[in-house]
Amino acid sequence: MLQCYHKLYWDKRTSGTGKNHLACAIANQALQQRRSVVVITVAELMLKFRDTYRQDSATSETALIRFLSNVDLLVIDELGVQHNSNNERVMINRIIDERYTLEKPTGVITNLQSDELITTLGRAAVDRIMEDGKWVTFNWSSFRINKGTQPA
Repeated sequence: MLQCYHKLYWDKRTSGTGKNHLACAIANQALQQRRSVVVITVAELMLKFRDTYRQDSATSETALIRFLSNVDLLVIDELGVQHNSNNERVMINRIIDERYTLEKPTGVITNLQSDELITTLGRAAVDRIMEDGKWVTFNWSSFRINKGTQPA
């Protein structure tokens, strides 16, 4: 198991602070260890689920959940940006629950405070992710904005 990557939250109250950069560095380290990795936004995830509902889809909803549940490292980005529909919540919770059962590490990048995340996902899902987890807050200013104000 990728114990050092287990259950991280990246809190992105400010964009451009390096959360995705850190997530990709962790993902690259896992790939170098020949681990399977998926980094995906909630919007992309929901599009993939919608694709499974097409009549000509080669993948079923169950197969997609099984795939995402079995990758060695899953990072879900932009949690909290979704529409917060019941279907989105159910799908994300199914993945989190299955990964928890399989003891697979899951990273979450969000702009939500912990209480907002509980409202979005529910306490059980947050508890499953945070068990032995680490909340990392990126509370400095945007690198991209600062980069634009630096002299050339």
